[in-house]
Amino acid sequence: MVSRFHQLEQSVERENLGGIDRFLSFGYKLLSNYGSSSGKPLVWLLSLLLVTFFFALFDGGSVPGEITGWQTSLQGEQCQARIERAVSLALQATLNPLGIFGTKSVVVAQSGGLACWLFVHGVFSALFIALLILAVRRRFKVG
Repeated sequence: MVSRFHQLEQSVERENLGGIDRFLSFGYKLLSNYGSSSGKPLVWLLSLLLVTFFFALFDGGSVPGEITGWQTSLQGEQCQARIERAVSLALQATLNPLGIFGTKSVVVAQSGGLACWLFVHGVFSALFIALLILAVRRRFKVG
């Protein structure tokens, strides 16, 4: 009931907010139900991963430079290699949003459109992970 009361309180307060604050409040409700749902950000993140996987599968990725070991399976145009490159691109954009942890990548986008999408993916995946952490924190009242 506390979560439900918080949701209702936030909805009522949104009506008294200015334009940008109202937009942010609406986004907070849509993406994590005002921090009351830890499942919503997780579903959004998994959906984003799936969309990026399909974009990368059809738009393609390439392996720059010299490769060794497990990376050799990423070469070629057979179905398995394309799937592995798409998975790598989607996970790279999620686990290293905006190149925070280094810019050297195993797989890079072949087109500018995919590179732009991976930037957007990085921003939104960081947002969804942050919302997930806040929802779990709120759920278990940590801190």
